[in-house]
Amino acid sequence: KSQYSIFIKEYIDLQHMSIVEKIPKGVLTYFLPHHCVIKADSSTTKLRVVFDGSAKTSTGLSLNDILMCGPTIQPNLFDILLRFRSFKIALTGDICKMYRCVKVSCPDNFLQWILWRNHQDETIKIYKLETVTYGTKSASFLAVRAMQQLAKDEQNYLPIGSKIILRDFYVDDMISGGDSLEEVNEIKLQTANLLGRGKFKIRKWCSNDPRILNKINDDEKETFLKFHDGSDITKTLGLIWEPSSDKFLFSFVPFPRTRTITKRMVLSTIAKCYDPLGLIGPVMVKAKVFLQTLWKEKIDWDDNLSQQLQSAWYTLCAEIEEIEKCKFPRRAI
Repeated sequence: KSQYSIFIKEYIDLQHMSIVEKIPKGVLTYFLPHHCVIKADSSTTKLRVVFDGSAKTSTGLSLNDILMCGPTIQPNLFDILLRFRSFKIALTGDICKMYRCVKVSCPDNFLQWILWRNHQDETIKIYKLETVTYGTKSASFLAVRAMQQLAKDEQNYLPIGSKIILRDFYVDDMISGGDSLEEVNEIKLQTANLLGRGKFKIRKWCSNDPRILNKINDDEKETFLKFHDGSDITKTLGLIWEPSSDKFLFSFVPFPRTRTITKRMVLSTIAKCYDPLGLIGPVMVKAKVFLQTLWKEKIDWDDNLSQQLQSAWYTLCAEIEEIEKCKFPRRAI
């Protein structure tokens, strides 16, 4: 409750939302339900409040039902990660509160109303969110489109920064690098300056070369997480990266043996192994073959597996857990 209130207070303090004193006539309005999401492995905000643009109204439609989504205009994830493996010196960063850096104009912001009170004895108040809101269908397109327009507007003044923003960003994550210290420092400088012209603040800087981070304040550097073996790691588009050794790591966490195994649990366990580059494909294919066996046996999602199948699954999990001992070089060439 305390963290939830702090999150909402920040919205108010940053003028990302404002109180609605008077309900206007003739203006379309929509109330966004909201709830919190806890992300324990986040290096910054552990609790986030998310807004539900898919909640149906009395008309049977939600805000997302009538919004245009917008096309995918950001680079392909696979392309970004492949390019990331080609740089001698890696450089990553993250735009702070990217969606909330883009303002929603009136009267569209009246479609982003919420109800809130800090304490039970307070009167419930109506607020309207003034910025692009996570949970609305068009949010990703609007934020990326605004950032890309900024890059195009400033390309004559900061050409390198413009190129990086258009090529090496996946929503708010920068995954870039270069082959020399001078090149990467120029990328860092121009990208930060260009984004700053649009009030986008980039932070959580990280690199495999500590010299790149020498002049960056500690509060603007990435805060590392701990891997099972004690290694300092960070998440790079979902991949576990250890900058000090410049290697990718993988984690496999099966359900405990005390729980009954079902087909749903098997699929959930396999899905947790995020591997967009296919580095552990030869290992995970055995788990997928096991799942295929469950389909052939016509086992329903929540049926308990037979003792024989459970034993086979535990044996397979023990083998797959060995991937935690594997480390893959980030640089492939």
